[in-house]
Amino acid sequence: DTLTVIDSSSGTIISTVTGFNIAQTVGGDRAVAASPDGSYALVIENGAKRVSRYDVSGNLVWSIDRDTQAADISTEGYAYILTTRGLIYGDTLLWVAAVDGAILGEFDFGGFDLVLDEEHSGLWLAGEHIERLSLDLESQFALDPIEWCAVSVDYTSDGSAWVAERAHPDVPGSGDNLLKITATGEVAQIVELDFSPACLSVDRSDDSVWVVGGDVLRKVDRDGSFLLEIDSGSAFTVRVDQQHGSVWVAGRTGTVRRYSRDGDQLLSLPGFSSDQAYVAVP
Repeated sequence: DTLTVIDSSSGTIISTVTGFNIAQTVGGDRAVAASPDGSYALVIENGAKRVSRYDVSGNLVWSIDRDTQAADISTEGYAYILTTRGLIYGDTLLWVAAVDGAILGEFDFGGFDLVLDEEHSGLWLAGEHIERLSLDLESQFALDPIEWCAVSVDYTSDGSAWVAERAHPDVPGSGDNLLKITATGEVAQIVELDFSPACLSVDRSDDSVWVVGGDVLRKVDRDGSFLLEIDSGSAFTVRVDQQHGSVWVAGRTGTVRRYSRDGDQLLSLPGFSSDQAYVAVP
C-alpha cells in the first residue's frame, strides 16, 4: 500500500510513501484527493481507519483517526470527507480545515463518493442515493434511482453530474449504468453499460465522460453516445486532467497510464501493484 507522486510533465516519480493499510472497496471513489494547486494530497486508509495529509515530498502533515471513505478539497483549503460505518455507505460528512486537520463540523449526510463543484456552489454525494448540498452544507435535493450502489460521481460544465451505478446479482432491479442528474435534481439520462463501472471522470472542456470497469476504458459524449474504447488491462480508477485534457488510469494493471483526449497513450509507468489503485489529479 503505497502513495506515489508523479510529475505529470515528465512522468518521473517525485516521492513514494509506503506502509499504508488500505482495503479493497466496491468502486473507485476519491480515496486519494489532490489539492487544487497540487501541493498536497489527502489519503484515505480504510483499513487503518485514518485520513492523512501528505505534501509532494511525501511528508506527513497531519492525520485524523476516523473511519473515512472519500474526500475532496476546495480552493479555499477546506476538505470535505465522507465517513463510513464499516459498510459500503457512511452517514456523516466531515468539514475539515486542510491546513491542520481541525474538524470544523460534522453533518448527517452519507455516501460512497463525493465531488465538490465550486463553479456552481455545490457538493455532490453518491452511494445509496444521490444528493446535492450547497456549500453551506444544506441539502438542496436527494433522489434515489440507485438500487444497490453508486460508486463514482463527477460534475459537468453546466452544473449537472454523471454518476456510475453498479449492479449486484442479489439485488433485483440493479444495473450497470451511467446516470446524468441535472442541477435541479432530475434524472436527465440513463446510459446502460455492458460492463460493471468502477469509476468515471468528466472532461469539462466538452463534457465527455470517461468510464472504466473490467477490461474496458470507454469514452462517451455529453449525451452518453459512444466515442471510443481502450483495453484498460483491468484498470480501477480514471481521472481527467482538466488543464491538459489528458486522462490518467490506474489500478489492477501494474502500471499507471496517461492517454490523450483521442485515446493515444502518452505514458505507461510500471512498478505498481496489480490490485486496486486510486489516481488523483490537481
